[in-house]
Amino acid sequence: EAEAISLGMQMCSILEYLHGHAPQVVHRDFTPDNLLLDENGVLKLIDFNLAKVSAGNALPVGKPAYMAPEQVKGRPEAASDFYSLGALMYFLVTGVDPEPLNVSCPLTANRNISVQFNDLIMRLTDQSRETRVGSASEARKLFAMIGFKASA
Repeated sequence: EAEAISLGMQMCSILEYLHGHAPQVVHRDFTPDNLLLDENGVLKLIDFNLAKVSAGNALPVGKPAYMAPEQVKGRPEAASDFYSLGALMYFLVTGVDPEPLNVSCPLTANRNISVQFNDLIMRLTDQSRETRVGSASEARKLFAMIGFKASA
């Protein structure tokens, strides 16, 4: 869990950078296959073939297990990348892809994670973009709170 939290914090920085551009860049393919960890433990995002500048209508592309409902409907936005972040966290703590467009509770698959980390993953993968974690700063704060509790 601690390693997943550390990687999650790095992923927040990546998304903050992408979404901080005007217009925003939505990656649309934020999956384990597109993340590399270098020898210093620094995470790198690759494969921008599906990235889209700003939100709007687009063909639904990406790996289904990591696609937010609005992305499946062809309306990706920054919140879609946070859904993918939650799906990535699910993968990191369970070792399996989440079921596409289903509410997947990681605590069911891995009893060793904390309830707080489980709840964060559930908030990131909320089916509604209005109630999903929607910014890198919000996600980073939540990761930091869980990391602090875990180290205390």
